[in-house]
Amino acid sequence: MSDSLLLQNLSLNSPSRPPQPTSRLTRPMARQEDSLYTAVAGGKVSLHQLVSDWLEEYKTNKDLAMVSMVQFFISACGCSGQVTLEMMEDMEQGEMINMLAEQFDKETPGVAGNYPVAGQGAAAKKLRGNLSEFILQLVKQAQNSILYDQYLMDNLVSLLTMLSASQVRPFRHTSTLSSMSLMTALVHVWVTVSKVQQNMRQYLEREEDRSSNQRELDKMEKLATRLEEMEENQEEIQKMVTYMFKSVFVHRYRDVVDDIRCVCLTELGVWMMECPALFMEDSYLKYLGWPLHDKVGSVRLCAIKSLLPLYGCRDMKDKLVLFTEKFKDRLVSLVLDKDLEVAVCGIQLLQALAKYQPNSLTDNHCEMVYELVYSTHRMVARAAGSFLQQRLFMPSLAAEKVRTKRGKMRLSNTPLLRDLVQFFIESDRPGYEAYLVDSLIDNPMVKDWECMTDLLVEECGPGEEDLDDSQETALIMLMVASMKQVVMGEDPPGRGSATGKRVQTAKDIRQMAVEKEMLTNHFMAILPSLIHKYLPDQVKVSKLLTIPQFMNLEMFTTSRQERALDGLLKLLTEVVEKHTEEQVLGEAFKMLELLCCPQSASYGKCDAKREQLVEVVLMQFKMRLEEYTSFLTEDDEPGDEERFTYELSLLKLRLLCKHHDLGEREVWELLLDILRRGVESNQQDMSGWGSEEATLSVLLCCFYSLLWDKKADRRRDLRSKVDRFMMLCREVVVHAPASMLAEEAFISICDLLVVFGGDEELVRPNAAIVEELVRYLEEKVFTDLERREMEVQDDEDARVEKLLRKRNILTCFCKLVVMKVIPAKYFTMVLANYMSFFHEFGDIIKAALGEVRDSSRDMCARVIIMALVETFDKIEGEVSAEQLKEMKELARRLAMLLGLDMQKNRQAAVLIHREGIQIALGQEKDRVKLLLVITEFSGKVMKQDRPRVVDFFNREVSKGRVGEVEEVVTYRNSLLGLQRVVTGEED
Repeated sequence: MSDSLLLQNLSLNSPSRPPQPTSRLTRPMARQEDSLYTAVAGGKVSLHQLVSDWLEEYKTNKDLAMVSMVQFFISACGCSGQVTLEMMEDMEQGEMINMLAEQFDKETPGVAGNYPVAGQGAAAKKLRGNLSEFILQLVKQAQNSILYDQYLMDNLVSLLTMLSASQVRPFRHTSTLSSMSLMTALVHVWVTVSKVQQNMRQYLEREEDRSSNQRELDKMEKLATRLEEMEENQEEIQKMVTYMFKSVFVHRYRDVVDDIRCVCLTELGVWMMECPALFMEDSYLKYLGWPLHDKVGSVRLCAIKSLLPLYGCRDMKDKLVLFTEKFKDRLVSLVLDKDLEVAVCGIQLLQALAKYQPNSLTDNHCEMVYELVYSTHRMVARAAGSFLQQRLFMPSLAAEKVRTKRGKMRLSNTPLLRDLVQFFIESDRPGYEAYLVDSLIDNPMVKDWECMTDLLVEECGPGEEDLDDSQETALIMLMVASMKQVVMGEDPPGRGSATGKRVQTAKDIRQMAVEKEMLTNHFMAILPSLIHKYLPDQVKVSKLLTIPQFMNLEMFTTSRQERALDGLLKLLTEVVEKHTEEQVLGEAFKMLELLCCPQSASYGKCDAKREQLVEVVLMQFKMRLEEYTSFLTEDDEPGDEERFTYELSLLKLRLLCKHHDLGEREVWELLLDILRRGVESNQQDMSGWGSEEATLSVLLCCFYSLLWDKKADRRRDLRSKVDRFMMLCREVVVHAPASMLAEEAFISICDLLVVFGGDEELVRPNAAIVEELVRYLEEKVFTDLERREMEVQDDEDARVEKLLRKRNILTCFCKLVVMKVIPAKYFTMVLANYMSFFHEFGDIIKAALGEVRDSSRDMCARVIIMALVETFDKIEGEVSAEQLKEMKELARRLAMLLGLDMQKNRQAAVLIHREGIQIALGQEKDRVKLLLVITEFSGKVMKQDRPRVVDFFNREVSKGRVGEVEEVVTYRNSLLGLQRVVTGEED
């Protein structure tokens, strides 16, 4: 490489340039100069042919061709300045670039982020690709001769180097991209030359090994000469690359523009992969290590993406030892990066590192990644699952031949499943089995049903260790979670779409049907054995009872598995008889509901078993009730055992009523009488008719019975039943609001109003009922006292459970408003608490208001203004600055909930202002400061409506109650000021 490359101000008059013939054309036309950039940017011509044509022009007249090339790069920067031959001859390059930069700044002020190669749009991506490809083609076609003429590359490298140091961002970005592409092209040539050299050396070595009379001396001499020439060329290329690296890369990899930094780091990764002989050294690797600390996520991502293929190559592992040792802590910390894509790539990099350098990661490093399988972000969790599989769940090449006690061969996934169970137990994440399964769903072991059931059912053979109780529980939980994932395609909470439901493709649906059939074929025969074995265990059997939800129950008949179905029904009866836990009994009755499908061929058999079970539960209930009543009539206190059996019979009856219709059986009046007595006892704080749990079960039995009557259209005495039940629920809500019974009574009232709301012959919600519901919300949901009690509560689970119950209560009330069962005016109290309880109930209130808005925007506007008035009226005395600020924030949030479509909100926005003005300036109360709150809605009024609102406001002010006080002026200016701003923008 010539010494001229070291000069920063190389021009066409450089002494190193060989003399060129003077051309007749001293000032090319602008259209001719721009033709090269136009062709490349358009992408409609062959870049190979374009470069060939330019090289032919270069061979004819270097000066004019060079002018065209310089103009190409200047135009690619977005600069409209023209480069002429006189400029190239008379001016230094630095002077010429400064002149163009000044012109660029004058013509396009504020263009910092808007120039051809900037942005992520399709046009910018296409231009960047075409620009890089053009440079690659230029070097490729010039590599055999022109590349080494000490003129083209000297001028080109000097130009790009100086442009990359410019203060003008478009110049700097475009030239850096071009420089990096040029270096990549030169690296390609260097690698090609190296391969040719190696082949030539091998040929010469073979020729030298021959005897002297067999050697082709002339050919060897030519090859030696050619080899020497290629070594010089390779050395020349290496000098160019080294110079550009030091002059451009070293300065631009830390540029203030993150896109420029990304370009440098991406290309550096390419050079290292293609030419490790030059770049796989610590002096270059450090430039990929330092950007791992960059504050911009895209830069960190480019750095780690450049490192990924290096760590994935076995041949590179020795050269990465020092780099890994220096930057290992940062590489490990990247798995917790806030940028999800960076975190995923960080996990993949550690996986590649662990593959070829297994001792480089400590147990603590690995455990940090293991924990991420429970992440709510699917990309991160799947990457962590892949890492986990590589470290812990790789199948053994030499499969162990292990047999069960009865001689059955254990399947190959048995040791892997044992390890998975142990990992889940040691993770100590109960309830997170679905997340672990979803992270490992691509591993066949989580769908190996036979292997799982063999571990649970088969007795261990010699040399095997039995699963302990916790391991069996964990395996069952993982097995059921896997079934749900495979058959139903449901994502764990927090993963997948915002709605929690994944959109299934036709292929997904077909695959789930296949998996469901395979699962059913296996579990039809084995499920009764599993339930029988774990019948006494509450946790295990409750999980096993959910399995029929994921099976095709018709296959019991089509596959002639009636005996297995009989065994399943018999076990269901046994579960109901022997268990006392709500969870187990609920799953049993739910499973029976699935089996009793009227369209099923086995419906007759299953329905007969259901009728038998219903009679058993009712008989037990009546017997326990009789025993319990006898104690009370004799003024004797029932013992603990009598109370327990009585409450258990009610629990079973309640769960049975939830899933099965008791039909015409005469139990309603009996249940309602028990409920009435229980409510009276609860109000008087007497032990009498059972505990609160017993009364709660009776209340829900009555509620479910009414729903079944509605569904079966049994209208005889239904109106009377509903009225009497609602009256008892209202008594509980009013007189015992602090009890759990009141919560269920509130929910029952709301649900009955929704279910029967469309039938006025049955339920007519009146103002008294709604006001009682509103009062309960104020006392038990929207109360600071309750919130403070929850905050000081030590038990986190209890606090979360209480909050969930409150959210359920509020949701039930909002449902009444959304479904127009009660007037929307009752929603104002809820809306007034939007800001105060935003973190607890903000999403519920926002969704409810959205439904009201979509139903009637005028009604939504009235609800909003009345909520603001209600909040204002709660303030005692003078409104303080802090209170006014809080109200304005509430108004701002509510204005946002109206939506962005001003045309749809046109009438609603005017309505808010008209009613707000009338209320604020009315005679009832001094609410003039309310005008400051309504200013938050001024931006919602369209330009053509503002004069009308201002005129209405002036008329109301002129009525004389208030004068031109500060609030009046501020409100008027909020409309007039916006009008001026908008007019200016539109003009």
